Amino acid sequence: MLTTGELEQMRADQVALMPDTVTVERKTSTWDESQRRTVTTWETVYPVGPGRIAIQQAAVQVTASGEVTTIQPVMVTIPHGYTPAQGDRVTVTDPRPGVPERVWVESVETPGIHATACRMACGVTQ
Repeated sequence: MLTTGELEQMRADQVALMPDTVTVERKTSTWDESQRRTVTTWETVYPVGPGRIAIQQAAVQVTASGEVTTIQPVMVTIPHGYTPAQGDRVTVTDPRPGVPERVWVESVETPGIHATACRMACGVTQ
Protein backbone atom coordinates (compact mmCIF):
# COMPACT_ATOMS: atom_id res chain seq x y z
CA MET A 1 0.00 0.00 0.00
CA LEU A 2 1.28 3.45 -0.90
CA THR A 3 1.57 6.11 1.72
CA THR A 4 0.12 9.54 1.08
CA GLY A 5 3.65 10.95 0.84
CA GLU A 6 4.70 8.36 -1.75
CA LEU A 7 1.63 9.04 -3.90
CA GLU A 8 2.21 12.81 -3.72
CA GLN A 9 5.84 12.29 -4.76
CA MET A 10 4.78 10.10 -7.70
CA ARG A 11 2.33 12.79 -8.83
CA ALA A 12 5.05 15.45 -8.54
CA ASP A 13 7.38 13.21 -10.59
CA GLN A 14 4.71 12.97 -13.32
CA VAL A 15 4.40 16.77 -13.51
CA ALA A 16 8.19 17.06 -13.78
CA LEU A 17 7.99 14.88 -16.91
CA MET A 18 5.49 17.18 -18.67
CA PRO A 19 7.46 19.37 -21.11
CA ASP A 20 4.48 21.01 -22.82
CA THR A 21 2.13 23.79 -21.71
CA VAL A 22 -1.58 23.21 -22.29
CA THR A 23 -5.05 24.54 -21.46
CA VAL A 24 -8.26 22.47 -21.44
CA GLU A 25 -11.58 24.22 -22.06
CA ARG A 26 -15.22 23.14 -22.26
CA LYS A 27 -17.76 24.68 -24.62
CA THR A 28 -21.00 25.91 -23.13
CA SER A 29 -23.91 27.43 -25.01
CA THR A 30 -26.69 29.51 -23.49
CA TRP A 31 -29.58 31.48 -24.90
CA ASP A 32 -29.18 35.24 -24.51
CA GLU A 33 -32.68 36.72 -24.49
CA SER A 34 -31.50 40.31 -24.94
CA GLN A 35 -29.45 39.38 -28.03
CA ARG A 36 -31.99 36.76 -29.14
CA ARG A 37 -29.28 34.29 -30.03
CA THR A 38 -27.25 31.45 -28.60
CA VAL A 39 -24.01 32.61 -27.01
CA THR A 40 -21.08 30.20 -26.87
CA THR A 41 -18.37 30.52 -24.25
CA TRP A 42 -15.40 28.39 -23.24
CA GLU A 43 -15.03 27.47 -19.58
CA THR A 44 -11.55 26.58 -18.33
CA VAL A 45 -11.35 23.00 -17.07
CA TYR A 46 -7.55 23.00 -16.66
CA PRO A 47 -5.78 26.37 -16.63
CA VAL A 48 -2.54 27.01 -18.49
CA GLY A 49 -0.11 24.52 -17.01
CA PRO A 50 2.17 21.57 -17.61
CA GLY A 51 1.14 18.75 -19.93
CA ARG A 52 2.64 16.07 -22.14
CA ILE A 53 1.66 15.62 -25.78
CA ALA A 54 2.50 12.24 -27.32
CA ILE A 55 1.75 11.65 -30.99
CA GLN A 56 0.74 8.02 -31.57
CA GLN A 57 1.49 5.99 -34.69
CA ALA A 58 -0.93 6.75 -37.54
CA ALA A 59 -3.60 4.15 -38.28
CA VAL A 60 -5.68 3.54 -41.39
CA GLN A 61 -9.44 3.57 -40.87
CA VAL A 62 -12.27 2.70 -43.27
CA THR A 63 -15.39 4.83 -42.82
CA ALA A 64 -18.97 3.55 -43.12
CA SER A 65 -19.06 4.89 -46.69
CA GLY A 66 -15.96 2.86 -47.59
CA GLU A 67 -13.63 5.85 -47.63
CA VAL A 68 -10.11 5.15 -46.39
CA THR A 69 -8.72 7.74 -43.98
CA THR A 70 -5.66 8.02 -41.80
CA ILE A 71 -6.03 8.96 -38.16
CA GLN A 72 -3.22 9.88 -35.83
CA PRO A 73 -4.28 9.80 -32.19
CA VAL A 74 -2.72 12.27 -29.80
CA MET A 75 -2.35 11.37 -26.11
CA VAL A 76 -2.46 14.34 -23.77
CA THR A 77 -1.46 14.00 -20.12
CA ILE A 78 -2.16 16.62 -17.47
CA PRO A 79 -1.66 16.51 -13.69
CA HIS A 80 -3.99 14.41 -11.55
CA GLY A 81 -7.10 16.04 -10.10
CA TYR A 82 -8.76 17.57 -13.16
CA THR A 83 -11.92 16.38 -14.91
CA PRO A 84 -11.76 16.83 -18.68
CA ALA A 85 -14.52 15.26 -20.75
CA GLN A 86 -15.19 14.15 -24.30
CA GLY A 87 -15.55 17.20 -26.57
CA ASP A 88 -13.26 19.48 -24.56
CA ARG A 89 -10.58 21.32 -26.52
CA VAL A 90 -6.91 21.26 -25.62
CA THR A 91 -4.77 24.17 -26.71
CA VAL A 92 -0.99 23.70 -26.76
CA THR A 93 1.05 26.82 -26.04
CA ASP A 94 4.11 27.06 -28.29
CA PRO A 95 3.87 23.47 -29.66
CA ARG A 96 6.98 21.51 -30.56
CA PRO A 97 7.48 20.57 -34.25
CA GLY A 98 4.90 17.96 -35.25
CA VAL A 99 2.59 18.72 -32.34
CA PRO A 100 -0.78 20.26 -33.29
CA GLU A 101 -1.75 23.57 -31.67
CA ARG A 102 -5.26 22.36 -30.86
CA VAL A 103 -6.78 18.91 -30.32
CA TRP A 104 -10.18 17.67 -29.14
CA VAL A 105 -10.74 15.15 -26.33
CA GLU A 106 -12.22 11.90 -27.64
CA SER A 107 -11.96 9.90 -24.41
CA VAL A 108 -10.54 10.18 -20.91
CA GLU A 109 -8.91 7.27 -19.11
CA THR A 110 -10.73 6.32 -15.94
CA PRO A 111 -8.29 7.04 -13.12
CA GLY A 112 -7.58 4.43 -10.48
CA ILE A 113 -7.37 5.16 -6.79
CA HIS A 114 -3.61 5.68 -7.09
CA ALA A 115 -3.67 7.67 -10.34
CA THR A 116 -0.69 9.94 -10.83
CA ALA A 117 -1.96 11.87 -13.88
CA CYS A 118 -4.96 12.33 -16.18
CA ARG A 119 -4.62 10.93 -19.73
CA MET A 120 -6.83 11.82 -22.67
CA ALA A 121 -7.00 10.35 -26.16
CA CYS A 122 -7.46 13.27 -28.54
CA GLY A 123 -7.94 13.91 -32.22
CA VAL A 124 -7.17 16.85 -34.47
CA THR A 125 -10.80 17.30 -35.55
CA GLN A 126 -13.79 18.15 -33.42
